[in-house]
Amino acid sequence: MARLIEQNLSKALRESEFRFIRRGTIHLDEVYYEVKKKFADLCDDQYTCLKAGHSKSKQEEWKHTTRNVMNQIARKSDNLVYTGRRKYWEFK
Repeated sequence: MARLIEQNLSKALRESEFRFIRRGTIHLDEVYYEVKKKFADLCDDQYTCLKAGHSKSKQEEWKHTTRNVMNQIARKSDNLVYTGRRKYWEFK
């Protein structure tokens, strides 16, 4: 079960539909940068996927949350599409 902070980030991202991201083909690192800039209070860099217990990754859990929401939106909308190139997404 995700902590409240990740649940809140997930909700905020779903509600925003990533409209704060510029349109075009965007590398995932830029998405992370923009998410952290907009929702800094919901991005805990000290809490990793390893600490969350679902991965051996030391990546921040908020990044995992961001990718999950991107995938959810991409399945339901044509406004966000995975390009097929690793870490690149098309924001329309």
